[in-house]
Amino acid sequence: MEVQERTIYTTAEVARILKLSPVTVERKIRRGEIPATKIGRQYRLIGDDILGLFGWRKETREKGEGKRKRLNLKSYHLGGVIGGLSRREIYEGR
Repeated sequence: MEVQERTIYTTAEVARILKLSPVTVERKIRRGEIPATKIGRQYRLIGDDILGLFGWRKETREKGEGKRKRLNLKSYHLGGVIGGLSRREIYEGR
């Protein structure tokens, strides 16, 4: 299965890609080992982040593409602490 950079994946799909159980993927997300966003009760992962786990991101991108906009986390409900870290601490280096 080929991972697309701009596609959003569920934990079950990522589990199939990484050949892990969905429970293990969710555990790694809660620990901050895999970057994800919680939407409602479920996690969603971006293909670019999955590729980044193995250093498989495309290094050469077209002009103007690939720059991520920084989110203003103050305007988003952070929902408490995940695995001992706040979302701000988890995503600070992105």
